[in-house]
Amino acid sequence: MVLSWLTATNNEGRFMFSLNKRRHTASVLVEEGVEFCLSVPVQGMEDLITNVGSTSGRFGSKFEQDHAGKEATAESDADIQKVQEAAIGRRRKKKQPRLSKGVPGLKAIAIGLVSNNNGQSDLNLFAIDGTVAHLKCKAYQVMTDPLIDEDHNLILARVEAAYVHTDYWNTAKNLFQPQNVDTPPYLTFLGSQTFGYVHSK
Repeated sequence: MVLSWLTATNNEGRFMFSLNKRRHTASVLVEEGVEFCLSVPVQGMEDLITNVGSTSGRFGSKFEQDHAGKEATAESDADIQKVQEAAIGRRRKKKQPRLSKGVPGLKAIAIGLVSNNNGQSDLNLFAIDGTVAHLKCKAYQVMTDPLIDEDHNLILARVEAAYVHTDYWNTAKNLFQPQNVDTPPYLTFLGSQTFGYVHSK
């Protein structure tokens, strides 16, 4: 899923974020001890991020290679569309059916790698190809009571390990930061399919 509204809670790698209970990810992050990876994208990945965020893993893998060799019939595509529309309601109806065979360009890589030609998505824990920082995380508390509201869970997590491409690491300050003007800025998400860009100083 696309996640940007998270907050650091201390200087030791702990953070929190809220998660809508209707998201498929909420059915995965249901208890403490669940591991996941955060991957930081860069300029040029906007369409990929938008597509990942506008389709649900509830109806199948978002990775194209997991659909390779599976010739879907028009009837099965129509069935998928009906289920999706019933689940997501009118407001998001348009976003789902076009990606029923996976998100173009989405590839999984092992955490800490820059790229992987195989793009395997069957790894237990993986990062996304093209991203420049990977944070291996673990949920230590999942609050399902309505602390925020009836529709959201509050997830408390910690970073267990982190990997950053050398072009994005300021060794003098131990800071995640693009190191020169030619390095593509990394992305932040401002909402409503609008991105912010973090450049070199």
